[in-house]
Order: sequence, then C-alpha cells, then structure tokens
Amino acid sequence: MTLTLTLTPSPTLESHPDPHPRCHTCRIYRPPRASHCSDCDNCVRDFDHHCPFTRNCIGARNYSCFIAFLVSVSVSLAVLLVVPMLSGVPVEEEPVGTAFSL
Repeated sequence: MTLTLTLTPSPTLESHPDPHPRCHTCRIYRPPRASHCSDCDNCVRDFDHHCPFTRNCIGARNYSCFIAFLVSVSVSLAVLLVVPMLSGVPVEEEPVGTAFSL
C-alpha cells in the first residue's frame, strides 16, 4: 500500500492578498504599522519617527526610553531656569557714569 500526497493551494490563501507585505528595500515580511526608515535603513515595527537628537528610530521597542528622554530634558531645562531665579544672587548692573566711551 502506497500513500501519495498531493499539495493543493488553499482557496482562502489565494483569495486574500498577502497579510504582511514585503519591504522592497529590506526584502523581508513586515507586520502591520511597520515602516522602512531611510535614515537607519531598517524596518521598524510601530514606526513613529526618526529622532535626530537620539539618532534612533522611535518605534515599538523604545517608546518608554524616548518618553524618559523627553522627561529628563524637560526636568533639566526647568532646573536650569528655576534654580538661578530662586538662588537670590543679585544681578550686578554697571553704574551709569562708568561706561566706556570713545
């Protein structure tokens, strides 16, 4: 007794388009919401944007790191602006008659 198998394509696969299109640059299958970044030359899942400050793509794996970066920059800027105002160091002004004149 011999068993022969013949493979026939499934009608459901032929009737529907490819659920994960290929990236033309990377030549890989990419999931939904993935995009190719021309700066990094990579496909990034849940691609948001390419950040020039971190030189990195903001996507699915580093949203939390990017938010932490934004919070740290905001806190640093607030400290830089608020601490000198609260320190109470008076700003010295030049007396009126001592300006350099030609």
